[in-house]
Amino acid sequence: MTGTTKIKTMKKVFLCVALGAAMFVSCDKNNGNDNDPKNETIDVYVAGSTWTEEDGEQAVLWKNGVATTLFSGEAYSVFVSDNDVYVAGTTDKKEAVLLKNGVKTVLSTAGGANDVYVSDNDVYVVGYDGDNGVLWKNGAKTVLAGSGNANSVFVSESNVYVAGVDGDRATMWKNNVRTILAESGSASSVFVSGTDVYVAGNGYDENWERVVILWKNENPTTLFKGDAQTVCVSGNDVYVIGNDESEKAVLWKNGTPTSISNVMAFGGYVSGSDVYIAGWGINNESAVLWKNGTQTVLPGEDGLAYSVFVVKSKK
Repeated sequence: MTGTTKIKTMKKVFLCVALGAAMFVSCDKNNGNDNDPKNETIDVYVAGSTWTEEDGEQAVLWKNGVATTLFSGEAYSVFVSDNDVYVAGTTDKKEAVLLKNGVKTVLSTAGGANDVYVSDNDVYVVGYDGDNGVLWKNGAKTVLAGSGNANSVFVSESNVYVAGVDGDRATMWKNNVRTILAESGSASSVFVSGTDVYVAGNGYDENWERVVILWKNENPTTLFKGDAQTVCVSGNDVYVIGNDESEKAVLWKNGTPTSISNVMAFGGYVSGSDVYIAGWGINNESAVLWKNGTQTVLPGEDGLAYSVFVVKSKK
């Protein structure tokens, strides 16, 4: 199975399940508060998968470029809180799973886990269980209003925000109260900064061409043609990461899009002025991490990188 074949298979799922999108999203969920870089160390965690003829699909966590195989399947999201590393994903048996420091918990035997978020020692995971979008809090399942897939979760001041799809509609849930953002489309990522709620996703223009939309407090702005992956806010800057019509990465910042020709993006993270993109290298058909214009190929055959999380600590 070549990387090209694999990516086509993944993209088929990606488009059929609300872009699969935010299984791949992550962002600086501390709203961009950084220390002096001279006095800190940086650890970069990337969740994804590799594939070989012998072992099939293997979920992988890369820490500073060093790979650790987790389970048979795919790892879609990584979050680090204190010294604990959380990974959400889906096994080859279609189980939704959460790993904490490598210890696996099965959340569903007929679903998938797309995103993980930790707040005040509570662990939130979103995904799907059967035909329903679901939220797990500390392992307890809540079925979200409607049916579909939950792609992204964010917690702010005890409010739980989820982005996903209800049927064919782009949807956001706040504390399980549903808001339809678009009658045709999908919501890939949600981020809260202060009192502002940002959702990145997709809809259609007047010609029924697929476009990336950013909703701020439910008000939509069309950004470019293509697919959205994640939205991040750092200080006063708003970033949307996605892919254009030719399936090449686009970094949109405050209204200005920048094309990245050698990467297909699946996840992103912004920390201060540093922008990280997790994805697939178009030229090398491997999992890659892109940072501020520099691409690093991650080890492993036929790899895909879905999510990135950055931890800065004082020396």
